[in-house]
Amino acid sequence: MLLDTPEGSQAMYEALTTKVFGSLQPTVLPDGLIVHAAGPREEGGWRVVDIWESAEAFWRFFDAKLLPAAQELGQDPPDARPTFFAIHNTIGLDMPA
Repeated sequence: MLLDTPEGSQAMYEALTTKVFGSLQPTVLPDGLIVHAAGPREEGGWRVVDIWESAEAFWRFFDAKLLPAAQELGQDPPDARPTFFAIHNTIGLDMPA
């Protein structure tokens, strides 16, 4: 899953991540999340790259946790929609079969 948010920022990301997980480095991941990475875009804004077991797993997490937390923080959902694509191979990451 790839999500570019031109209006996003490190402060917004850290506030939302902490609201959802209690820290920036949670010990328990949401069901279906394999790996998560996020950082600033060169052209401004914020980028999130995740590997999920399925798009459906992402949307369950989005609806149950991410969207309510963003609303509590007064953050609007991003204008951009995530892009999903199949993963053929990973290097340096133990993936479930």
